[in-house]
Amino acid sequence: MEFNGLLKKIREAHENMLPFAVFRYPESKKVCAYVQHGDELFLTRDFKTSGFVMAPFELSDDAVIFPNENSDYITSSFDNKDIFIGKKPFDSEDSVPKEGREVYLGLVRKAIAKIQTGECQKIVVSRSEEVETGELDIVILLKKLIVTYPSALVYIWFHPKIGMWVGATPETLLITEGKKFKTMSLAGTQKYEGSKNVKWGPKEIEEQRIVTRHIEDELSDLPIDSGDTYTVRAGNLLHLCNEINGRFGKEIQLKGLIDRLHPTSAVCGLPRLNAMDFIRSEENYKRNYYTGFLGEINQKNIVSQGPDANDTVFSKLYVNLRCMELTPKESTKATLYIGGGITDKSDPDSEWYETVQKSLIMKTILFG
Repeated sequence: MEFNGLLKKIREAHENMLPFAVFRYPESKKVCAYVQHGDELFLTRDFKTSGFVMAPFELSDDAVIFPNENSDYITSSFDNKDIFIGKKPFDSEDSVPKEGREVYLGLVRKAIAKIQTGECQKIVVSRSEEVETGELDIVILLKKLIVTYPSALVYIWFHPKIGMWVGATPETLLITEGKKFKTMSLAGTQKYEGSKNVKWGPKEIEEQRIVTRHIEDELSDLPIDSGDTYTVRAGNLLHLCNEINGRFGKEIQLKGLIDRLHPTSAVCGLPRLNAMDFIRSEENYKRNYYTGFLGEINQKNIVSQGPDANDTVFSKLYVNLRCMELTPKESTKATLYIGGGITDKSDPDSEWYETVQKSLIMKTILFG
């Protein structure tokens, strides 16, 4: 399908209140979409269905899936002329919230105090921020996401019984193909100033080590390779990253890998249960799909051609970071979700500034 045809399908689905997910994988020149045939809410906990899944932070809550058999699957390649869109001046200084700072600083201080008791090594705390958006055009929104964040999974997800979520996430939760899998540890944040050749402080280096060690421990019975630590750019931010590759056997299914990895220590903390207890008791709001995950599951991919052609099953799941919620359809407000990893070396003022920088990822899409 031509790119403009795909955009028309998405606009029509939204106008007709039909569930859809439209997305572009990192560094890809192809946009994909699932458009569900009706407005039924399909749920999953075992992740055995094939389709596009949107899972919450807490897996005790059901994940939403757009099943293959109940959806149209659409793809289209694009080039730069298809996504060209003019940008408005955007003063990021004007976007810094006047309220919420002291509340967040207090939350960070509580997290540091909890860590200093020895009960946790790391706690990821977050906040939400409501902004006035005016009327939004989802096609323009999608084009802005694609052109602004080429190295992220960018998406717009909508279900009339839930609302709309929009994001540009840099973090892979899990990619599987056959019995091979890939995940990543991602931690540490600093502002991108024109180069990825930067110096990282002890807080960020230790945070990255904690996240990587946790994943290695969770997968310790499987053959894995953690690779070297490198700096990755995500919009206006830099992070430390390790890619972890491995293989899994017949005794482990997709849900088994998800249970080991989600929620990652990059969005929850360590030990996981202690950090989760702190988040539930102190954040004072429900994250819903923020820091959950989304993507395609149990899809078939043809790996060769001709009479010897066979297919293999793949899944591609990404952590739902750098995201916002738009609900209901006629709303002119967005709720942004941002957070950061806290260790005993954290400075509350620096942590606040980090969330301000992360909030600019979605504000650039809304106002830039």
